[in-house]
Amino acid sequence: MRYKISARTVDITASTTLMPENNYGAWMAVNIGTAAAKVMGYDLQPGEGLDFFNAIPAGSVWDSPIAIEITTGAKVRITRLQYKELK
Repeated sequence: MRYKISARTVDITASTTLMPENNYGAWMAVNIGTAAAKVMGYDLQPGEGLDFFNAIPAGSVWDSPIAIEITTGAKVRITRLQYKELK
């Protein structure tokens, strides 16, 4: 199978929960700020990330909210991938 892949990237600077959009599967979060952040309960120091790009097969849809807790100075960049099968 071949897929068309679209990426959506957003920088998060305030605590939030990203709700599933039934379009996106694999995703990655990287703390690009200067203070610790928390993504889905995992502490991310500046420069650290949480990567689900290789863990989620193409064509899958992520179905859980992504909770992000931001402290002063933290900034989390989230990239989500959308796969569409080419026919």
